[in-house]
Amino acid sequence: MDIIRTITKGIDHNRWTVIGMVVGTLSAASILSLPGCQSKTVGLDGTTVTATQLDQQAIAVQADIQVRYQQLQKDIDEANEQLEVAYADIARQDAMKAKILELVSGVGGAIVNGTATPANTLPLALAGLSVFAAGGLRLDNKRKDIVIKEAKGTVA
Repeated sequence: MDIIRTITKGIDHNRWTVIGMVVGTLSAASILSLPGCQSKTVGLDGTTVTATQLDQQAIAVQADIQVRYQQLQKDIDEANEQLEVAYADIARQDAMKAKILELVSGVGGAIVNGTATPANTLPLALAGLSVFAAGGLRLDNKRKDIVIKEAKGTVA
C-alpha cells in the first residue's frame, strides 16, 4: 500500500500538471477523432457542401464558362465576317458611284462644250442601264426571298 500512497501523494503535489496532462490527452483524443467530421461551406449553387463537392462544383462551372466563351468567340468571328462583307459591299458601291460620277461629269462637260458625240455618251448610257438593271435585280431578289420565307413560314 505504500506505492499507492506515494502515487497519490505525487499526484496531490503536482495536481495541476496532472490535470493539464489529463485534459491534454482528452483534447488530443477528441481532435484525432475529428477527421470523420468534414468542414462545410456554402457552395457555388447556394447549398452546403464539403471541400470535395466544392471542387466538383468549381469544375462544372469552369466547364460551363469555357463552353460559353467558345460560343461568344464563334459569335465574334461570325460578326467580323459579316462586317467584312458589308464593308466590301459599301466599297464596291462607292466605287460604282465614283465611276458613274466620272462618266456623268465627262459627258456633262462634253455636252456643255458642245463636243458630245455618240461615242462620248455611250459609256454613260451603258452605265445607267447597268445601274438600273442591278437595282431591279436586287429588288426582285428581295421580293423572291420574302415569298420563299412566307412559303416556309419563317416570316410572321
